[in-house]
Amino acid sequence: MAHDPTLAEKRREAARQGGRNKARIARLGKLVPPRLMSVYETLEEALGQVHKGELTPQQATAMAALAGAMVRVLTSGEIEERLRRLEERQAQASNGRRPR
Repeated sequence: MAHDPTLAEKRREAARQGGRNKARIARLGKLVPPRLMSVYETLEEALGQVHKGELTPQQATAMAALAGAMVRVLTSGEIEERLRRLEERQAQASNGRRPR
């Protein structure tokens, strides 16, 4: 494929797709916590399966609802942990100790 002139357009399209996908993944990696990447990847795969007729829209909707619940649980846990640390620091500062 690399040197075949009849496949030049295929090469260009593959390069475009590769660049797009790489950039999209890089941006997503900055926005989504690592623990949630697998949820995103599963939903992305489900989208393709619905498009191909391998998965019903109802099944994909159920998957998305469950994924949303997972995200809410993880987010809640992370917020609780951050709040706990802030409260500990505040308590230490109130007692005259240096916060960690």
